[in-house]
Amino acid sequence: MAEKEVFQPLTFWDRVSVVFYRAGILLSSLLLLGGGIFIVFSFDKSTWVTLEVKNERGFLFFLLCLYLSVGISVATIHLYAKRFRRLIRFLYLSSVFAFLVILFLSTGLPGDFIMKNPIGALLLMPLAGTLGFIAMKEAFCFRLYEGYMLAILLPFFVFILFVKVLSPSLTGAFLVFIGLIMCYFCWRKFKIPIAYDIGDKSAYEV
Repeated sequence: MAEKEVFQPLTFWDRVSVVFYRAGILLSSLLLLGGGIFIVFSFDKSTWVTLEVKNERGFLFFLLCLYLSVGISVATIHLYAKRFRRLIRFLYLSSVFAFLVILFLSTGLPGDFIMKNPIGALLLMPLAGTLGFIAMKEAFCFRLYEGYMLAILLPFFVFILFVKVLSPSLTGAFLVFIGLIMCYFCWRKFKIPIAYDIGDKSAYEV
């Protein structure tokens, strides 16, 4: 549990790292929300058989921004325990490797591959796990309990996309729901003083 007090004066890097960390979470939230809205309105009358991703470059740009935003948060997260820092970095590196696999297998059509191929959807699981880990960390440290919900919903969304039990538009609506929860999560997170994210620097395991 993070301590809610100021232990040492904050350095410039302390402040910058927290700002980048929170900005990464916010950007991820907005991307998920926007992506869900796009799916709802773009594929409202589509089935998984008739679905067609027309803007593959836009989809690829969306994925790059999402991976980058999560990576920024991973690079600037503050965790006392060294094993947890290693774990989240491993999760993120796994997600990057999975993304490279997506690019290789999709042959220039990442949107079509992810939306229609179960393997493509499943390769998003490490990224969902990374973002879920961040949300769970905040839930544990600062009682942002919706973070526990996000840690479950994010991988569950990937599972829904994998099995395709919902229509494309309903799958997008589910992502919108997750995005709204994440935006609320960010709103609560941003009200927490920056110093609380740093905590006691003497307790950090090197």
